[in-house]
Amino acid sequence: MRATRCQKCNNRSLTERDGREVGGMPGIKYQCCDACGWSRAITKTGRQRATVSPAVRELANSLGIDLDATNARDALAGMVDAPVDVDARLEQIATRTLGIPTLETRRSDRLDFHDLAVWQIKDALRAAYEAGRASR
Repeated sequence: MRATRCQKCNNRSLTERDGREVGGMPGIKYQCCDACGWSRAITKTGRQRATVSPAVRELANSLGIDLDATNARDALAGMVDAPVDVDARLEQIATRTLGIPTLETRRSDRLDFHDLAVWQIKDALRAAYEAGRASR
């Protein structure tokens, strides 16, 4: 059931907007209050949308799979059966999340050692975990 009043400021004029407009997930409608900026995700009546973690969405995008398409489930099922090149996937994660161009040893301290923030390492570990989970 959709709210008729803002939960934050009790304003009665709520508008519906796409996720792209409010900084949320594209394709999902949000109920917004223009007075205080409150928003919450809503779905169409009788339709439940599955939530997808950002790491899985990133992996799907890198593989060219549109998760909002109707055939996404079949595409992902096909990918699970396909063999996974672990080293290639790890290098892809290192390049995207850590900014490391290659995981090959280059025999130079300047090229083989990197200063990384903990949130970068956390993102890389999360991406590797999600990739492993998706490959099962």
